[in-house]
Amino acid sequence: MMSNYSTNVSDCSLVELPQKHKIKKMKSILLKSLSIISPVIILAVLGIMQGVWFDVEEYIERGDTDVFHPSLIQYLLYYLVSIVLFVLSWLLLKHEYKKTSSAFLRVVYSIILVLDIGIILMCFLAL
Repeated sequence: MMSNYSTNVSDCSLVELPQKHKIKKMKSILLKSLSIISPVIILAVLGIMQGVWFDVEEYIERGDTDVFHPSLIQYLLYYLVSIVLFVLSWLLLKHEYKKTSSAFLRVVYSIILVLDIGIILMCFLAL
């Protein structure tokens, strides 16, 4: 008896195509959501670093203001994290900006990039 099973390689690719499409769609959704919430991520990371390392009020309450000064390594790490967050945000928004054809979304991505730059500059100047 002849078997109904096919050994054709092209039949296997039909099964993988929907999976690749799902992965591509999920990647697109993830990149869009990351680009939209990037100002919140930047603000949270830099805010936490400022609050932990450069909180002067805590040392004023304890009376240790003359003793405590953040180290140079803490400042350098803070500025390095700021620069890395800016570059990642810029690359992500540039990718989304080029990929979209909608004028409205291009304006939204441009506003988000300006907001990211503003947040990073304010955090830079706050120290």
